[in-house]
Amino acid sequence: MSKDVQDCTCQEAQAASLGPNTSGFYGVGEYRWQTGPLHWGAFLQGGGAPKPIDPVPCYVGGGLWLAGLIPWSAKDSLSVGFSRASLRGLPHAETSYELTGLFGLAHGVHLQPDIQAVIHPGGDLPTSLVGILRLEINFKELAGI
Repeated sequence: MSKDVQDCTCQEAQAASLGPNTSGFYGVGEYRWQTGPLHWGAFLQGGGAPKPIDPVPCYVGGGLWLAGLIPWSAKDSLSVGFSRASLRGLPHAETSYELTGLFGLAHGVHLQPDIQAVIHPGGDLPTSLVGILRLEINFKELAGI
């Protein structure tokens, strides 16, 4: 078998195991600043995968966060964000808006509420409202370890 035929056979075998040839780009920008006891941050992210095989040809997201709201809580924060993903072959982009926070209730105990509005989830479903309430307990912090 010639080297060209061997290379072609090897490439075909790799293509079958690795999937279709695809490519894209992704970038994130973030900026942080402080005003008195408050710590701020803003970010913007985006990406694209333009080949016809890619299910999400473009994405953009961004948000703003604020920490230092509660002087006695080292990990408290509040953030708001959005994301929008185009979905190839579907009638609508999926767009979501989110508001979340992290609040210290006691040393080692944090509460994280999160609410999201998702418009056209999956590209063709009706708008959804999602709420999550997470309780984080760090037993090491509670025990003082």
